[in-house]
Amino acid sequence: MDRYSEIVYKPFLLMLWQENNRMNEFTQETFRQCISLQYRQGDEQENGRSFLERLADGLEKATRDIMESSGCDFGKEAENYVLFGVQKTNVYLYIRGHCLYNSLVSIGTKLCTGTGVDFEQNILKSALAFEQYDEMIKIQTDIGKLNALRTKLT
Repeated sequence: MDRYSEIVYKPFLLMLWQENNRMNEFTQETFRQCISLQYRQGDEQENGRSFLERLADGLEKATRDIMESSGCDFGKEAENYVLFGVQKTNVYLYIRGHCLYNSLVSIGTKLCTGTGVDFEQNILKSALAFEQYDEMIKIQTDIGKLNALRTKLT
């Protein structure tokens, strides 16, 4: 996940910057397409090296002409988003969860083929401990505040 975050970090900041500046060269949809990868033979080897290379290549191709010419100050953007908890080491927590989840399921399912283990049910879902992530606690708190506000308004 560290390498995954490192790869998607700068394109993620670019996508947010473009969205905030009403530009459409590198949209959420383009970013989503780049990170929506499924298992290919060999992805499970060497700690997912070929999967991560494919991810990096796709993002590099999609942003190649935009990165330098966009006018985005990546240092400034990084400073802005660190206030929300977004960092180079954890940006995977902020991208579209279904894209990452589906990629993990596709690779994990391959790893468990022939073992009688259902990767998604027995490993992935059993390992999700939402109450251990600050970001999930923040979401839960925000939902509670919204619900309290709705109650007051009705």
